[in-house]
This record gives sequence, C-alpha cells and structure tokens, in this order.
Amino acid sequence: EGNERYRRMDEWAASCEPGADGLHFLPYLAGERTPHMDPTARALFFGLTLRHGRGELVRSVMEGVAFAALDAFHVLQEVGANAERITIAGGGARSAVWRQIVADIFALPVAPLLRSEQSALGAALLAGHGAGLLDAAGASVQWATYGPITPPRPAFAERYQTGFATFQEL
Repeated sequence: EGNERYRRMDEWAASCEPGADGLHFLPYLAGERTPHMDPTARALFFGLTLRHGRGELVRSVMEGVAFAALDAFHVLQEVGANAERITIAGGGARSAVWRQIVADIFALPVAPLLRSEQSALGAALLAGHGAGLLDAAGASVQWATYGPITPPRPAFAERYQTGFATFQEL
C-alpha cells in the first residue's frame, strides 16, 4: 500500500551487496535517446540465475538506472561539464539506498532536494520569469532546499567502475 512498497523494495535492495551478485539491468523500457539514439533499444536482465532473489532484482534495477544516467552524464563531461555533486529529486531522492547507489556509481556526493514537486516548482519559476516577476536562475538557487548529503564510498565506487564497463558492453 502507498509508499510502503517502496520502503520494502529499499529493504530488499539494501540486503544485498553492490553489484547485485552479477545481475545487470538495462533500463530501456521505452527505447533510449541519450546517449544512444535508439528508440528500439529494449530492457533486459543479464546474468539472472536461480540464486538471485528480490533484493538482487530490485538493486540491479536501481543500479541500471544509475548507470544509464552516468552514461548520459559522460556526454556532458565530453563537452567540458565538471560536476562537484549530483542533485536528485522526486521519489528516488527519498530513498537512502538509491542516493547511496547514485553517489557510489557517480563517485560524487549526492544532494537530495527536499521538495517533491520539482516539475511544478520549475514551471512556476519559468512563468514568473516570463512574466518579468523574477529571475528564474536566482530564484531557483534561493528556493532549493537540500537534505543531508550522501558521500560516495571509494571502495564501492571502484567496484561500480567494473559494473559500468559491463553495462556499456551490454
């Protein structure tokens, strides 16, 4: 019921080690646009065996989505972007497990935004800017409130480098 299902999935994912015991998930449920311009790409679990349970399945999904985000992030790095932290919002930002996976995979601290309705806030900022009532960039910095920073764990960040290489190969 409600958010209970997400709490339970977090518990399952937290019960297994980073790397989900060799299980990989490609999150291309609706094709892929960035960085692979392939609308026919499809999702898959790779390496699934009888020893994998709910924890590995959920964790591999979380890791696969984070790997896909890292894949897209590398495009930004190739053109000179240099991030000091990752900011996340929405339902995933409420999950300590998710935040830690993202921090470890990106090898960067993760700052969760506390407001859950970021899309509505962004629309309000743009409307205010368009109406000449505020500067959207300045207001967004003022309105952003963050939760506790999740630092990356170097040992797991190194382990995820190998997992990311497998993800890219797949």
